[in-house]
Amino acid sequence: MSATRKPNVPLMMTVEDYLDWSAEAQPIWELHYGHPVRMQSESVGHGDVQFAIRTACKAALPTGAPCRPKQGPGILTAGNDVRIPDVYIECAPDDNIRSSIANEPVVIFEVSVTSLDYDMGDKRGIYFNNEHVQHYVVVAPETRAVYHWRRGIPDPVELSEIGILNLSPKPGITLDITTFWAELP
Repeated sequence: MSATRKPNVPLMMTVEDYLDWSAEAQPIWELHYGHPVRMQSESVGHGDVQFAIRTACKAALPTGAPCRPKQGPGILTAGNDVRIPDVYIECAPDDNIRSSIANEPVVIFEVSVTSLDYDMGDKRGIYFNNEHVQHYVVVAPETRAVYHWRRGIPDPVELSEIGILNLSPKPGITLDITTFWAELP
């Protein structure tokens, strides 16, 4: 079996090249150390949990707070690396609505349906390369488990089905994880 490269996908690119190119690229792509990598399609359950997390974050953040839950724009994690988390909380949003890179992402959420080992391993270290990231949270819908790492603490807090996720000191909110599963069968 041989793989063929898609002609419209560059082999290597800078962050600036990636941002220009990815604005028009479908499906969604990330930049892994200079190499464009196509993202997997999401399942219905993944989308439901992703929406529930963003909704819970929005409800927990005080009105007028500088922090906002977001989806979509990438997180610059290293010199030539841009990752797109499922949900993140940014505490210094950019006034430029066309921006493709988060300014100050303090919380990263990954909804893990098919990539739990990677999300709990290498990806965690990759996101913590960004100096602003204070919390990395993996949400596993199938087992209804949540794993929460804080910057500088090697072991996660593990919550199963019920519990309160404490995202302090910044952004300073708590989330009832039962809301994450509300739309699941």
